Amino acid sequence: REGLASSAAAAGAIFFVGAGICFVVASRRGSVVVSPNMLWTALLYPVWGLLQQVLVQGVVVRHLSRALPRTVVVLVAGTLFGLVHLPHLALSGATAVLGVAFTIVFLRHRNVWALGLCHGWLGVLFYFWVLGRDPWWEMVSSL
Repeated sequence: REGLASSAAAAGAIFFVGAGICFVVASRRGSVVVSPNMLWTALLYPVWGLLQQVLVQGVVVRHLSRALPRTVVVLVAGTLFGLVHLPHLALSGATAVLGVAFTIVFLRHRNVWALGLCHGWLGVLFYFWVLGRDPWWEMVSSL
């Protein structure tokens, strides 16, 4: 619980900036949608976002920050987030930027809970609005 409130405030700011960017991009493309599937995705995707935050921040960043300068750690973490989302270049680029922001917050507050939630919710908006994809439908229809 240590660092949760301050991490949540920073993650909230990141969320609102990211959501605003997603909205502007989607508005220009005419792809702002509100779908019931967004709700199901928004309930489940933060679990995956939290897992990614634990792996990158809690394992990689925590260990690297003991031996490397902050700037290097931030760039390595951002690069890792981007690489994990290849081969989709737009998704990879967006997550690299998000990875940099999340790493800066993690190094300051040492808490991944709010970052995982923010990661999941921004992922929902990015998939539905920017990429024009419905990950819930893609998952359910493949069963």
